[in-house]
Amino acid sequence: MVELEMRQAIENAKSKVNEINIIMAPLIAKQDAGNIDDEGEFTLKSYSKSFNAAVQTLMNTYDDACSKYIDNKVDKNRFKKNYKYEIRNLLENKELKEYFDPLTSRYKPILNVYTEWENSE
Repeated sequence: MVELEMRQAIENAKSKVNEINIIMAPLIAKQDAGNIDDEGEFTLKSYSKSFNAAVQTLMNTYDDACSKYIDNKVDKNRFKKNYKYEIRNLLENKELKEYFDPLTSRYKPILNVYTEWENSE
């Protein structure tokens, strides 16, 4: 049950990030082309705040899942099988680099799981 709830929470968080990203895309394109008006600029800033909040929710959801892995509250083999590439993609995504600085990151469980898995190979 815990694993199902984790998967649903992660999928919901990813979906929210993707929804906001799709909505923002035309405004970002206008901004990049220099064709955005004040209203569009204001709207983009609002969406950017929502996007950042959604990304943080996603990071928190993965962090919670990794904490459960570390605390042996989930089947470790199944968890690794299900999340290995997702967690690797998070840590290796240049756009998310700010979240995973080893010294200042609030997401130590994600970093610890990533390090454990990558060092074991």
